[in-house]
Amino acid sequence: RRTRPAEARMTNEKPISIYRTHDLPLAGVIALSFMLDQIEVVGRRAIFCFRDEIGLAELVEKYYNRKVEVEPMEYQETIRRLREEMYKTLGERGRIDGRYER
Repeated sequence: RRTRPAEARMTNEKPISIYRTHDLPLAGVIALSFMLDQIEVVGRRAIFCFRDEIGLAELVEKYYNRKVEVEPMEYQETIRRLREEMYKTLGERGRIDGRYER
């Protein structure tokens, strides 16, 4: 798998568990049901971060077992939006993968 397990991030109230993945198609499936928390940049890679809420682990498992069903147009729009945010975030760091920021 190309994802990292959920990790805890501290806030003033209590730790928030974060699920991270750099897999854009998986992030698109997750973003259909869960709010994107942020996009982190590690080297030249974007990491999509979601709060690890109830149901997220089951959704990821369904994704890897090829059991997820999505509405195609909504999924396509979600991927477009995530890609746009990804390039915006990566572009803030300058040149990415031999290409200039978009």
